[in-house]
Amino acid sequence: MGCQGSAAPPTRRIVPHRLPDCDIADGNLVLAALGDFATTRAISVDLKESGEVNLPPDLVGVEASARGVRGVGYAAPPDDVHLTMWSTADACRAVLGDPGPPSRGGQAITAFDSGGAVLVAGLDPPTGGAVSDSSFALVWNTRTGEKLPRTSLGETHRVSWATATPFGDSVLIAGGFDRKFFPLHYLDSALVLRDGVLHELSIGDPRAEHGAVVLASGATLLVGGADGRGVVGSLVTIAPTDVPPFGTANVSMLGTLARARKLPTVMRLSTEEILVAGGVDNDRNDVPTLEWFSRDGGPCTRPDCTLDPPELAALEDVAFIALPGGGALAVGGFARDTGAPASAVSWIGNDGVVVERLPPLTPQQRGTKRVRLVAAGDGAPWLWNGNAWLRFDPWQNSFFSPDAAPEDGPDDDLPAPVAVDPGLFVWLARTITPDTLEEKTALRGFRHGVRGPYTHDPDFLLADPRHMSPSHPPRTDGHLWADAEGLHLSESAGVVMTDTTYGNVVVSGETSGSSLPTLELGGWAIGPPGPCPWPRTGTKFTVTRAGRTLLVAVDGEAPKDCPGPDGRVTVGLRGLGPGTVTVKQLTVGRR
Repeated sequence: MGCQGSAAPPTRRIVPHRLPDCDIADGNLVLAALGDFATTRAISVDLKESGEVNLPPDLVGVEASARGVRGVGYAAPPDDVHLTMWSTADACRAVLGDPGPPSRGGQAITAFDSGGAVLVAGLDPPTGGAVSDSSFALVWNTRTGEKLPRTSLGETHRVSWATATPFGDSVLIAGGFDRKFFPLHYLDSALVLRDGVLHELSIGDPRAEHGAVVLASGATLLVGGADGRGVVGSLVTIAPTDVPPFGTANVSMLGTLARARKLPTVMRLSTEEILVAGGVDNDRNDVPTLEWFSRDGGPCTRPDCTLDPPELAALEDVAFIALPGGGALAVGGFARDTGAPASAVSWIGNDGVVVERLPPLTPQQRGTKRVRLVAAGDGAPWLWNGNAWLRFDPWQNSFFSPDAAPEDGPDDDLPAPVAVDPGLFVWLARTITPDTLEEKTALRGFRHGVRGPYTHDPDFLLADPRHMSPSHPPRTDGHLWADAEGLHLSESAGVVMTDTTYGNVVVSGETSGSSLPTLELGGWAIGPPGPCPWPRTGTKFTVTRAGRTLLVAVDGEAPKDCPGPDGRVTVGLRGLGPGTVTVKQLTVGRR
């Protein structure tokens, strides 16, 4: 990958790790360096030889591929880069052996440490099972494939139906109930797992079977759930702190559910607002009401904060997932009156309306079991129908069968799969020990891609914008669409480059007319109504970011200085009304 300047780069190791059932074939490992540099750098390493290579000093990660396997890993210099190698065709066991005791669900599962680890915590023991099993915990290193030291919550921390979320540098296990007691003992506490040590803190109100999401601030928002009296409608935020117990709870200035519910789906939208969907009431009836809250969990400030769409009123057990470009998908479920599998697919807009009924799943795509969704790269989530995996194409408004996919997925009553990074998701599945016929729970996963924050996408083919996520369903008579002329955006529509973030960057483009789009760097807009308007009308634009300074040029004229955003940013385009802007060329280059 070469040297930069006169100083020799540090010698660092690239360490690929084997997973159960995913052996690395002998031969060459092709490595591509990841970092904020302008050109892709690659090298081929013989797996039989030393893994030590000279790396660019600004390298932060490596993509690796060999025959039938691939992986991606990140590490700050001068640390070595560790990465697990996954099959390109099927799922792998993440952990050697059976990691979990039998259960009837109730596990909390999340990825944390920027995708470097996965936690599985607690469970609901089956009838006749050992209550002590609900203190089970597994922490698994996604880069080395090893179990981390903590394998139990301890005898005093038995949890079923808690939630788990990333929590700063740690992970948060919140709420749940203890099966040891009758009636059930609902927990008013949370556990922060930090550096292998558990710290307990109060969350105020007890709750289990609630929803949880990480806010833009890094705090965790708990939504709804149930306590000893029934379903609850309250919200709680828990913010990371620097001193033990490393978190503090807050119940003031927050919103309240208009329809109290347990087992809701809680999503953070591209606007950073919170959308709550699904769940059940005290009588186990599904709640069709959609509810929006502000980005900090406070009361909604939009004109319409709740919605009862007819598309969802007749359904139960619908699957929901947020889309990175805007809005959310609602998929599947069962007819409330007959119990028949439902095939509907709807796109819920950020603006609080069900924008459009998309083409439904075919009977073969739908199957007869629960639909489960998991986020993935390119704004194209995966769907498990109980028998096969599908993937959503946000530019065709439909699901399709991918060329390579696992043959198995999560059981109906186990948690939905969890995205570790844009190209990897994991799930829990039951296994039967052949000799004893004992039932266990295994952690499995599938790497379908290696996209990430440092992926290089220098040129975008706008007629086929696969690395962009749209804010609305693409339609030639709608808000946005793509064709041979380029990318067409109305005033209310936009796209975001998926999965990637940028430091210093140059973005240039060309339109087919004199109207320019709004360029968005994170939350910073170039073009009205942002703090950095275009200096003039024109057909070509270039924006160069250097730290907090933006140089904005139109049609090759001298650039204009503007203040810019802090930190790493996403890149997006938005239409600038009136009418439609057509972008026919776009280049994004790291510096």
